[in-house]
Amino acid sequence: MSEESQPPLASTRSELRNLRNHSGATVAELKAFLAEMKGRSPQEMLGMVTGNRLFRAIVQSLILIVAILFVFTVIPYLTRESEPAPEATETAEAAQTPPAAAEEVPEPAVMEAPAGPDALETLGVGEEIKAPPNVNPLESDTGNFLEELD
Repeated sequence: MSEESQPPLASTRSELRNLRNHSGATVAELKAFLAEMKGRSPQEMLGMVTGNRLFRAIVQSLILIVAILFVFTVIPYLTRESEPAPEATETAEAAQTPPAAAEEVPEPAVMEAPAGPDALETLGVGEEIKAPPNVNPLESDTGNFLEELD
C-alpha cells in the first residue's frame, strides 16, 4: 500500500510573508481603481463598471434570438416542397380506396340503455329551482363564523 504523500504544512512565518506580498498587490489594484474613479459621480462610477457588460449582454441575446428565429422559421420555410411528391399522391389514392370485401370489419357492439329511470333525471339535470326574489343568496344570515374560533 503506497500512501500518497502530502506536502508538509507551511510555517506561520512563510504564510504571513505570502499574505503581505499578496495584500500589497491587492492594495495597488485598489489604489489604481480609486484613482480612475476620482472626481466622478456615483452614477458615472456604476455606469463605468456595469454599463459595458450590460450592453454587450443585450447585443449577444439579440443576436442569439435572431439566429434562433432564422433557424426555426426561415430555413424550414425556404426548404419546404412546393408540390407533394408523386409517391405521396399514390399513397393518398390508395388510402381512399375501400377495403376489399374479404376483409370485412365487424361493426362495434352498441350498448343498450338500461331499463328504469333516466340517469339524467335521477341526478336532477335540467331541473329548475326558483329562489325567492327578495333574498340575496350571497349574503349569509349565520353572522360572523369566526366568532366560534375565539
